[in-house]
Amino acid sequence: MAVHSATPRPGANVCPECGGRLIHDYAQGSVVCTGCGYVVEEHGLDYGPEWRAYDGEQEEKRSRSGPPATLAIHDKGLATTMDWSDYHNRSLTSERRAQIYRLRKWQRRTRVSSAAERNLAFALAQIDRMASQLALPRGVKEEAALIYRKALEKNMTRGRSIDALAAAALYVACQESKIPRTLNEIAETSQVSVTEVDKSRKSILRQLSIRLSPVASFDFIPRIVSNLGLDGKIQAQATKLARRCERKGITQMCDPRSVAAAAVYIASVRCGKKVPQLAIADVMRLSEVTIRNTLRKICDGLRIKMPNRPMEKPDQKWQKGRASLGVQNIVVSVTWGGAEFDLKKLSEKLARNGAFWDVSYDPEKFPGMTVKLKEPPVSFLVFESGKATCTGGKSMKDVHEAAAVLTQALRKAGLPAPKPRLKVQNVVLSFNIGQAIDIRRIMRTFEEVEFNPEVFPGVTVRLKDPKAELLIFASGRGVCVGTRSVAAAKRAVEKFRALAR
Repeated sequence: MAVHSATPRPGANVCPECGGRLIHDYAQGSVVCTGCGYVVEEHGLDYGPEWRAYDGEQEEKRSRSGPPATLAIHDKGLATTMDWSDYHNRSLTSERRAQIYRLRKWQRRTRVSSAAERNLAFALAQIDRMASQLALPRGVKEEAALIYRKALEKNMTRGRSIDALAAAALYVACQESKIPRTLNEIAETSQVSVTEVDKSRKSILRQLSIRLSPVASFDFIPRIVSNLGLDGKIQAQATKLARRCERKGITQMCDPRSVAAAAVYIASVRCGKKVPQLAIADVMRLSEVTIRNTLRKICDGLRIKMPNRPMEKPDQKWQKGRASLGVQNIVVSVTWGGAEFDLKKLSEKLARNGAFWDVSYDPEKFPGMTVKLKEPPVSFLVFESGKATCTGGKSMKDVHEAAAVLTQALRKAGLPAPKPRLKVQNVVLSFNIGQAIDIRRIMRTFEEVEFNPEVFPGVTVRLKDPKAELLIFASGRGVCVGTRSVAAAKRAVEKFRALAR
């Protein structure tokens, strides 16, 4: 009998010599041809169980290994199950059943023994419920469970809602898996507000150092086509339009849902099967105005002519704007040597001073007194501790003048107010880099970038040197915050401009 050491191809059931049928000899561990006797494989291993089961119940009882370990269960599925019968499948006596009952009860209690385990068990149950409602695959649920476990290790659950953090973990997992699920859909299934879920999402991305790319607009097109019962020709043309918009950066700051909706509408018109905008808006939970605005951007950017709509020239003003910088606000903390104020009496005296056009104090609404100067146009929040916050100044000269005016007014009111100490807490600088920005390039260039057009049509960039946070729009305009001097803010903008070109 011929012997061949090579193993057969996966799924092959034909003899490589004569083309006959192969059979498996499990006793010898070999694969033999029934026609010529050719041994295709020998000394094979049987990876099945050594026991035999005649029905599903026997298989479940005799198997010694359960399903694979999973992160979606707080104990990873490695729990022990206590049965009501013994090893020989005989029923237990009443005394033995009472003992097993107590053991089962304590076994359930010890599975979730600490506060962290209870937190994890509740959160994973919420993730499983939301994933089932949204019809998400098992891989997304596993990824969301892994993200929540990492957040729990970093103690991110302190002071935050478990539901919001679990919903944010599921949303991040959907984005990592490129599954189009919106923040509103996640928030509705979690019964938490969109704001709370978005805050938890930002915390997860920042503290776990996760970088995400926004979901592509063409990923939403199959959902619209399926819900409206459209044909494949419309889907193919709409996908092609959405990809063209993404390559040219026409709608890079638009909500991907609105881009998909506008692309489907244009494709339906071109294919002669016009779909009402209201029907598309209901599927994507958008307004018709949002779809029309995105439709205008796509048609003008790709030079597409639609019926009953004049072709507009693309606006190039914002693309060739003039580079500029301007301080919009300087936030400064002011102290007068630790002197305490009686705000009720002080507000009555300052209200009679002609240097202020508004003095208000309502302790039931806010524990501070608001003082607004006529010149320079600066506002103060004064507290009983003798400290104040100055806002509205566009230069340090304005801040010093306003602090001097308020100090003089405090002295006239009979308070021992020495020369104030000023400390800059934040500088708000608006800028225009003079050209449109490319979101994809920014996300490749900078380390800490946040961009989710579904929530906000701007990209957030965090710089470490100087420490600053920049919020930039597609036109090249933006705001710089987080610095404690005007020079540092200007340096941050110049650094961003140099790297973004």
